[in-house]
Parts: sequence; structure tokens; C-alpha cells
Amino acid sequence: MSLTGLPSDILVQVINTISPDDIVAFSSINRRFYSLSTKRLAEHKALQEQYSKVVFDDVFDAESSISHPIKLLYDIWKNLRVASYVRHIIFICSDNYATQDFNFEPSNVDRSTWDIIERLGGCKDLLQTTLYFRQHADDLEKCRTDIQSGKQTAALTLLLVLLPSLQRLRYARAQETDMALLSSIFTSSVASGVNPEVLSKLHTVETYHLDSEGRTWINMLLLFAELPSVRTLKGAHTGWSEDIDSIPGWKGHISHLQKLELSAGTIEPEDMESMLLPLQGLTDFRYHHACCGNTFEAQIFVDVLATTMSDQLEVLSLTNDEEDSDMTTRIASFKAFKRLKRLEVCIQALIDNAMDDTMAPRLLDLLPVTIESVTLLSNQRERQPLCQDLQVQLLLRDIVSDKQKCVPNLSTLVLYNVPDAQYVATLRDVDIAVEITDTGSLPEHAKFWYDDPPIGDMPSI
Repeated sequence: MSLTGLPSDILVQVINTISPDDIVAFSSINRRFYSLSTKRLAEHKALQEQYSKVVFDDVFDAESSISHPIKLLYDIWKNLRVASYVRHIIFICSDNYATQDFNFEPSNVDRSTWDIIERLGGCKDLLQTTLYFRQHADDLEKCRTDIQSGKQTAALTLLLVLLPSLQRLRYARAQETDMALLSSIFTSSVASGVNPEVLSKLHTVETYHLDSEGRTWINMLLLFAELPSVRTLKGAHTGWSEDIDSIPGWKGHISHLQKLELSAGTIEPEDMESMLLPLQGLTDFRYHHACCGNTFEAQIFVDVLATTMSDQLEVLSLTNDEEDSDMTTRIASFKAFKRLKRLEVCIQALIDNAMDDTMAPRLLDLLPVTIESVTLLSNQRERQPLCQDLQVQLLLRDIVSDKQKCVPNLSTLVLYNVPDAQYVATLRDVDIAVEITDTGSLPEHAKFWYDDPPIGDMPSI
């Protein structure tokens, strides 16, 4: 029987079970179907607007943010449809020890939140709807107890298991205890195939170190890399950055990961090599050296990248803090990268400020023939127009006359200030467009990753 022949009450049941996209498709060819689906489509639009992006934030008190994940769990408990609408989560919560003594600080759980926690009884009903927790009674009880105590990260862990459509996750202040449970869930989901639908659409994960959580942020990257749907990983310190050593290994070869962004202290070449070797599908790598006066061996770093990834990298970004980084070697060449199309680099990495200007290299001689776009970032807080910046002039010399011979595919130069109009026109004559970046010496991936418009008073690195 076709849908058009069904009684209205049965048709309404069908409308309430099929996807909104299918409802719209059927409504376009059947007026009766459309009239019966009006209420469901209105609900769909409302849920989409309210839940597609959810910000949990008790730090910056951002407008429209939610102070505790239990509030979203409560909405899901009241209407299970809500879970399928969440596409993007930003989690920036302090997770201080919760207390019902409101005279004690710090506390991140207010009285209305405690009321919800008590009403849900630690979310036992929701925990039992998931296959993993039904099969792991001890973890169910521990998660329930942690949620009942007001712990935000425990509530978030349950959310991650409940959200079938989640695509992006930004996670700050992760804790080792939460990672242990997530690791068990992921192992059960991916390795054994028990519950493959857990986070099956998650493609981007970003983790942050905000205060004193140590290395947890990079351990979280390694953990989420186990999920086969993940394509992009980003990790950063947002305060003083410690050096990273003895990076734990990925679990086997990671062929699905395409993009990795790190903003951190010094990573030793041997650690970088061991970290990158398993990433056989990586095409986009960005590293911002956010240091505390430590040296950055730029050429050694590039040599390691060329050894491990010369046949696969298409996008490479190597940048450093404005005045804190001491680059002991400059980068002599990127020619070893056989597929490189986009390059973003600080001028300091190419020209030693102490060297004789006549020894400055030509940018043309550093680039592979495959290059299409180059971004040159300043290392100086006081930036000058391009025509007055001797270093940039030296780097770009002969680019018009020798472009076709050296870099025939180069079509875009991204600079930190506006060159004079005549020079822009000359570059345009050889099919090179000039774009302007106002990020100073910090590229976008080295800033605190928050979508526009900014939410609250966000810190920068």
C-alpha cells in the first residue's frame, strides 16, 4: 500500500518516525501528507535551531551557553528526538568539585541544576538505553554516581554515547579518569564492533589545555584518533606551553586522519617522527611553536617532516610566537615535498635577522614546483607596509621574472600587510593574486578555536 492510501492516524505515526528530509520530499508531491506533517516540521525547525550547536560553558558565561551537560541530558530524557539534532558541541567547563553547600566555592552546580540531577537519578534510565552501559554494569554505576555528584565530564561522556549525529567536538579540561571510560567505550565500539554507531559521524575533534591539566589534551587526540570517522584533530595549550616529549604512540596505523593541527611547546624531532609515521593518510599538518623561550630547530623539523611525509603532505604550516621563539636554524628548502600546494610560514624561519641581507634566499628557490599558495607571516609586533619591509622584498625578489620557470602553479600570496598597488598589479600580470591577513604572526589555527561571532572573552595563545 502506498503512503497516500493510509488512514490519517497511521500516516501521522509514519510522519513521526521518518526523517524530516523524507517528510519534506513526500510533502512536495502530496498535499494531504503536507497538511498532516505541519506540526512535525515545525518541531523539526525548532529543534534544529536550538540544538544543532550546543556550548557548555561555566567559565566565560557566554550568552546562550549551558552551564552543565545535565541540562541537555534532561531535554533528551523528555524528548529522545533532541539527541539526533546535536551536530556540534563546545565543552569549556571547570568541573570543580561540586557541592550542595552553596556557601562553599568553587562550585559549578547551582540549585536548579541539582534539582535536575536529582530528578534524573543520575541518568540511570538514559544510561540503560545505551548498549555499552547495558553490557558494562560497573561502568554504568560509576558513571551514574559521578553524574549524581554533579561531575560535568561524566555527564558529557554519557552525551557522547547518546548523540548519533555529532560531527564536531571541542573539548577543554579533559581529565585522565574520563579518558579511561571513553577509551573503553571506543574500544568496544570500534575494535570489537559491538556498537559501531557510537560517534559514527564525528569528523573533527579539538582539545585544549587551559590551566594545569598537563598532557591530557594530547592524550585525548590520540584517543579520538581511534574513531574511523575522525578526519581532523586539533590540539593546543592556551597558556604557557610546556615542551612535549615521549609522545605515546597511536594504536596502529591511522589511515583515516587527514588533518592534524598542534599548538604547543617544543616537540623533539624524534618524537615528531614517531608521531607522524603512522599517519599514512595525513595531507594537512600545522604546527605552531608556542614556546617559553625555547629554541625551535626549524630546518631539523622540516627535515623530519620531509623524511616521513614528503609524498603525502599537501598543506604545511610552521609558525611560532612573535618574540619568544629562538630559531637556531633557518629553513633552507621545502623542495623535498613532492605534493605540497599550500605553505604557511613565519619570515623568521626563512631569514635569519642576524645574517647579511645579501645572503637572504629567494623564496622561489625554497619552494617545490607544485606550490599554489604561500602565506608569509611577520614575527614583529610592529608591522610595516610591504614596500618598506626589506626582508619580504628580499624573499620575493625575481618572483615576477622567474615565476614560470620556478613555481608555475603559484597563484596566491597571502601577506600580512597591503603592498603598493603597482606591485599588486605586477603580480597579477603573472597570475599571482595578493591576499591580506591581519592575524599578525599567529595563524588562525594557533588562536583559540571558537567560531565567529566570538563567545565571551576568549583568551588567545
